[in-house]
Amino acid sequence: TPLHLAALNGNGDVVEILITGTSPNVTDHEKNTPLHYAAQRGNWDAASRLLYEGANPDPLNNMDSTPLHFACQHGHVKVVNELLSAGADPTLKAPASRD
Repeated sequence: TPLHLAALNGNGDVVEILITGTSPNVTDHEKNTPLHYAAQRGNWDAASRLLYEGANPDPLNNMDSTPLHFACQHGHVKVVNELLSAGADPTLKAPASRD
């Protein structure tokens, strides 16, 4: 969706415009939310705006990955801190660590 693209590209202002009338938890074909995209790219501004607008901090995609998994995997400390402040669960296991 356009909201996914804005989050992917870190355009917080566009995220703010698009979020009006749209769920921040909308998913793509792999069940990724815009927050997954923002976290993967380290786009703090987009992530913080999505969370402010009610994005679930712990959505699971088709691979059972959360935005926190993506932010940690790519070393995006600022996004990790934002997700944790919003209530993301650091005890959810990443897919590679599951038995």
